[in-house]
Amino acid sequence: MSSSLEGIWTIFYVYIIGLIYGIREKFWTRPKLDDIWRPSKGKSQPVAIVTGGTSGIGLQTTKLLLEQGFRVIVVARETGDEVEGLRRLPVGNQLDLRLVDLTSLTAVRKLTEKLLAELDKVHVLVCNAGVMLHPFALTEDGYETHMAVHVLAHALLVDRLMPLLQRARRLDHLGRVVNVTSSTLFAGRLRLEGFGKNYVNGYSAYADSKLALAVYSRLLQKHCNDSIEVVCLHPGVVPGHLYRYTVFPFKQLICGLMGRIWLRSALEAAHDVVCLCLKSQISAGCYFENGSVVDFPNFDERTANGLFERVQSVLSSI
Repeated sequence: MSSSLEGIWTIFYVYIIGLIYGIREKFWTRPKLDDIWRPSKGKSQPVAIVTGGTSGIGLQTTKLLLEQGFRVIVVARETGDEVEGLRRLPVGNQLDLRLVDLTSLTAVRKLTEKLLAELDKVHVLVCNAGVMLHPFALTEDGYETHMAVHVLAHALLVDRLMPLLQRARRLDHLGRVVNVTSSTLFAGRLRLEGFGKNYVNGYSAYADSKLALAVYSRLLQKHCNDSIEVVCLHPGVVPGHLYRYTVFPFKQLICGLMGRIWLRSALEAAHDVVCLCLKSQISAGCYFENGSVVDFPNFDERTANGLFERVQSVLSSI
């Protein structure tokens, strides 16, 4: 299939997936925050890191984790009203904001160096930050924006903070990575050529990167055995700033009154995220929707292993 036909098919497929899930999710139930991990008495305050935690699902995830007694470190790029709103939360020293551009792997590495010097454990790492339908652009490191943010930046965070996650898992029985992916992964393809330089369109770039993140999550769990837990999920179709590059009619449909009445709220989606963060028993390495394990789309294991090795090669060069 030519790249142009493939691009058209992906656009069509993404909107079909969005329509189907938009209907299905109306009947999803909000999971209850019971049977969840809680710190033992006398233990230090648990630590969570949330990327993209200043708006939408990330902000609500941050609030829920704060309510569960976590110290939350929010990693975000924004410097506007959203960040100011986060800073006004009455949570004292339980909330820590780090402004980092996730398109820069050097900036991410510097952040991890600071966190390694400051922390002795990280109990939960929520990789939530994302972009969607971003116009074609290469980052300063030479990678396509969707792949850089969704996969490489988050993989680097996990890789460099692995000792802190493993320590929390070993001592407190919770060291977990929750990767926020998307049901559009079913429209994606695993591509190794140039990590996104062979850009087709924003829809393909988004779906491909979300599939890559899910597959990387699965293989990372196999690589780490039981030293940490890694899961990924589709949190739902949620109106918000993520849709700023969507074509106008669909943006209005999703983010307008009809979308806000019919679709999931950021708080409902965040409950799914936090349940995966804190559930006592979990199927590590799996992909979840509404709290249940869902089979991955079929993919070539050889290509998947090549993706994992390519990501590891990039990380070792930073």
